[in-house]
Amino acid sequence: MNNKKFILENWNIDKNFKIEEVDSYSQEVSIIVTSTGEKFVLKGQKKIERIKKETTLLLDLKHQNLPVAAPIKNKKGGYYVEDDNLYYALYPFLDGESFSDHYSKDAIKKANLLGEIIGDLHNCLKNVNSSGYEKMNLVSNVLNWAKNVIENNQEYFDLKSVTKIINCFEENIAPLYDSLPKQLIHRDIHPGNILFTNGKLSGIVDFELAIVGPRVFDPCYCTTSMLVGDFEDSKKREKWIDLLLSLLEGYKSKVDITKEEIKSIIYILFAIQLIFMAFSCTTNNIDAAKCNERVLKWLYENRESIKKKLLVLYN
Repeated sequence: MNNKKFILENWNIDKNFKIEEVDSYSQEVSIIVTSTGEKFVLKGQKKIERIKKETTLLLDLKHQNLPVAAPIKNKKGGYYVEDDNLYYALYPFLDGESFSDHYSKDAIKKANLLGEIIGDLHNCLKNVNSSGYEKMNLVSNVLNWAKNVIENNQEYFDLKSVTKIINCFEENIAPLYDSLPKQLIHRDIHPGNILFTNGKLSGIVDFELAIVGPRVFDPCYCTTSMLVGDFEDSKKREKWIDLLLSLLEGYKSKVDITKEEIKSIIYILFAIQLIFMAFSCTTNNIDAAKCNERVLKWLYENRESIKKKLLVLYN
């Protein structure tokens, strides 16, 4: 705590504040609340390259009038400081709330709005210099990593069914993948990372995982989060396909989605669950992995209904 206070002396903020630690998988995160009520976020990362890229990205998006938490300049005019082999940056705290009840009366409207926001975000990200960013190879991630992890933990899963789905993914995504439009994407754009105040967009947060990949990955990822969150409720689960379509229609209103992208959607949905299954195995969260398996099998069983519903996107 004292170390954080020393670090914060590098910025021109109120000297009286309290520090609230936040659980984070990839970095140190603290909420700073001053005596005057101002709130900031202090993040510490091990890799200077990552914090430099994120700084450039956020400043660029802010310049394009997107509500993002661009880092605050320190007393020396820079955007980060180094302490004990960690690089720290200070960000404004963005007020707002995310959509939490994805099956409320206005759920379809909200899903459409989320799609529009992701489309606007992609149009802005397309203007950002993506050189130096890692490139996602979704096919390799599934076939050369997730598959192996799942097979090494096969005692927890219905491996025969999962292998069948992996084979379906490989057979159908291979002819499409190279033709999918790729650009810088958010990579973690679940509804919790999109904030609203009085019904209007007030913030998009957590760009740490930004990567160059198939742009349709982001809207698929967002809708998958909705599905997983209430998956055990069968009534809500059956309504999810309409949410998927509404979000994609909102996205399409901002981005010229291609026929290849529409064809790929169901297989990208498979890939996301397979990757989460494997990731949860590596963190020894087997319950989460088994939940992702149930979602994966449901998506596969309902794949024709989903593909039929998405036909409207071709118009």
